[in-house]
Amino acid sequence: TGANGADGADGADGADGADGADGADGTNGTNGVDGNGIVSTVDNGDGTFTINFTDNTSFTTSDLTGANGADGSNGSDGADGVDGADGADGTNGTNGVDGNGIVSTVDNGDGTFTINFSDNTSFTTSDLTGANGADGADGSDGTDGADGTNGTNGVDGTDGNGIVSTVDNGDGTFTINFSDNTSFTTSDLTGANGADGADGSDGTDGADGTNGVDGNGIVSTVDNGDGTFTINFSDNTSFTTSDLTGANGADGADGADGADGADGTNGTNGVDGNGIVSTVDNGDGTFTINFTDNTSFTTSDLTGANGADGSNGSDGADGVDGADGADGTNGTNGVDGNGIVSTVDNGDGTFTINFSDNT
Repeated sequence: TGANGADGADGADGADGADGADGADGTNGTNGVDGNGIVSTVDNGDGTFTINFTDNTSFTTSDLTGANGADGSNGSDGADGVDGADGADGTNGTNGVDGNGIVSTVDNGDGTFTINFSDNTSFTTSDLTGANGADGADGSDGTDGADGTNGTNGVDGTDGNGIVSTVDNGDGTFTINFSDNTSFTTSDLTGANGADGADGSDGTDGADGTNGVDGNGIVSTVDNGDGTFTINFSDNTSFTTSDLTGANGADGADGADGADGADGTNGTNGVDGNGIVSTVDNGDGTFTINFTDNTSFTTSDLTGANGADGSNGSDGADGVDGADGADGTNGTNGVDGNGIVSTVDNGDGTFTINFSDNT
């Protein structure tokens, strides 16, 4: 037979085989660590505030209250005190044996009233109006009663119920003590206060108090854009906080590729921290911190307290007491006195005295 012919050209490639089955999915990556956010901010009421974080830690600032402002200058001395009230009138003369009754009582319309007795003498009270301004002039002495003509001694009349003494109780009331050992205390007869006397000249101003140390106030607050903020004080010092932004959670690692399988899903992102977005100086000693979760916190007023006011000047001296009125002279024994039967407090600032002659 003849020799074999040359090999024919290779045939075309056969069709591709079917794809193999997908490999198993890779395991999920580990979840990232949660961020350390801000849970709350507490104003401690003493110039500090405490920031509580989500990891149960906290940070308390130093006292941000400024120093006290300068002391105010001393106030001017107060006006002189009101002049003292007139001195009390002298005591009445000793009563005669027979009672010396009250004939009438006159309201003089000037804060005094006059009691006219049956022996033609009278007694004018001191001014029961509230504290006077300038001292009033001394009252004139009462006119002595005329001596009566001695008559034939008759049968001794019944002793009248005369006035033994009159006591100014110093509280707007006065007590009348009668010869029958009874007494009567009036209601408060003090009238409205008289006009104040002219103010005395001002005393010499006290020396100015030493200026207090200037307060260290907050001039401005700057958001540094990196989670910290700087507070600039009026003494040219400043304070920069640590980064208050919560740490971001770490990204979960990609799952390992399965053989020809789908990629594993990424791990869940950690919770975002609650950072500071901005800090606002409110212009009244407080400032507001705005956080990334749309909440905010406003501090108390961190402005230092004002310096203490200067002390008041001393009061002026009291006015001189008015002179005592002269004692009236004793009258001669008269007829039976017109005694007091009863005294009625009318409850409206007046009182009614009923006498033994039915007046």
